[in-house]
Amino acid sequence: MIYLVDGSHLLHRVRHTPQAELTTTDGRPSGLVHGFIRSLARISRLSGHNSKFIVCWDKSSSSFRQSIVPGYKEDRHTEVTDEDRKHLQLYNEGRSLIMNILGLFRIPTIQIHGIEADDIIAFCSRIDYGMEKVILSEDTDLLQLLNETTKMYRPVMDKWFDVAAVISDQGLDPVHWRKQIIMIQSMTGTHNNVPGIKGIGFVTGRKISRKLLKGEEIKPDSVKMRAFLENQDVYLRNLQAVDLLWSLDHTPIGTSIQVEMAHVQSLNSAPYNFLDVLTAFKDLELVQAATDIRHLEGSGLQEVLPLSARS
Repeated sequence: MIYLVDGSHLLHRVRHTPQAELTTTDGRPSGLVHGFIRSLARISRLSGHNSKFIVCWDKSSSSFRQSIVPGYKEDRHTEVTDEDRKHLQLYNEGRSLIMNILGLFRIPTIQIHGIEADDIIAFCSRIDYGMEKVILSEDTDLLQLLNETTKMYRPVMDKWFDVAAVISDQGLDPVHWRKQIIMIQSMTGTHNNVPGIKGIGFVTGRKISRKLLKGEEIKPDSVKMRAFLENQDVYLRNLQAVDLLWSLDHTPIGTSIQVEMAHVQSLNSAPYNFLDVLTAFKDLELVQAATDIRHLEGSGLQEVLPLSARS
């Protein structure tokens, strides 16, 4: 089983735990490192030692989506305090340390400027690794990527989703469920700051999407239906911003990810050495975490990357 990990989402979750406040004697965020590694180790314990990981990161907001959605992921904070800057500095330093540690495990970590983790996960979800794929994230925007070989695990809920579960859970069309998810998200907006049509929630979005799929006319017989008809430009614009597979096929995103995966593959060519990992953890004053890191042995062999992505 190979886990496609939404690294940015997972680290933000770890950041809001008491452990995140722990630092080394020289001020480095060891709590973030241990919390992140412990989360992966827990998954590995549950799945068995044959589990592999690819960790995908946001590097910056999507330049593609910024070009079509005004204000996409702009900073909504009017004032940044010194405390905010301190937390951001620790977060960025912790992220850098985590990526270095994962590199020692030979776990591929992929980040690309102007491309989001969702897009990288979408790219990876298309690849046949010869094993089942699991998207590890709490972000329900990624449910559109599920198929017969790809599931999703939401660790906070401790809940698994496959295509059948999504269709049943959300009351979607059994045939056009993926298209319907994208249509609904284009009306309601997404967790990734794609703004939707004011006043339209999931239930109304599902109702309208059912009509659209059947080719039925949308009549202005309610406030919400009128809101949709008056804001179809928002809906049509969002269809491209929301559809992760569309963006891979119609923008340079897919090519950029392919190039970066080949680069990551070349970095992961050296043999794995557990002593290197243990030394790094001792440097971070995390020797007590040896049990956790042992569970990640063998989780990052370079064979998880496809042949076509190798340099």
